[in-house]
Amino acid sequence: MQKSDMSELLKVFFLQWQFVSVTPMLVEIWLDAFPNVSKDILFLAMRRVLKIHDKGSPPTIAAVSRCLEEMQSGQSQTPDRVWGLLLECVARFGFYQENLALEHCNKVDPTLAQIISRFGWRNICAWDVGDHGMYRAQVWKAHQALDSRTRLDRIAPIDERVKQLANETAAQLDMNSAITKA
Repeated sequence: MQKSDMSELLKVFFLQWQFVSVTPMLVEIWLDAFPNVSKDILFLAMRRVLKIHDKGSPPTIAAVSRCLEEMQSGQSQTPDRVWGLLLECVARFGFYQENLALEHCNKVDPTLAQIISRFGWRNICAWDVGDHGMYRAQVWKAHQALDSRTRLDRIAPIDERVKQLANETAAQLDMNSAITKA
């Protein structure tokens, strides 16, 4: 992608934030962040980020990068899709078929299955229809948190030796505190 293409994209991307000026340095930074991405694909990712971005500050390179990753993996989950999957499971399996609902969600979206386990299937089925907006937001925030946690685990898995050292240190601290109490 050329500098002029990236400059055009950034001008459109930052249009609603008047305090952001598209400088040559900003264009270079974004070009370095996305060296092998075509203009059309980057434009789609930026559009998708703008649709779900609800903060007062402009979206970051990391948000666009996450969106590109989701687009490439084919697992992009929008709030509407996650909420729709949950409502579909409630309608399909009902109050008494929790195990079938969890199996189905685990096949479709494992993160949603974890959310159902955390909130509780029967609690979800008993949610008041008038408060769906609040529950939808809670489900989406929980989905984002779990998804980012699993994404970090894929990027930088913790070495088993580090876990073992942490457990040994914790055991040592517990033993020292027991000795000082006695």
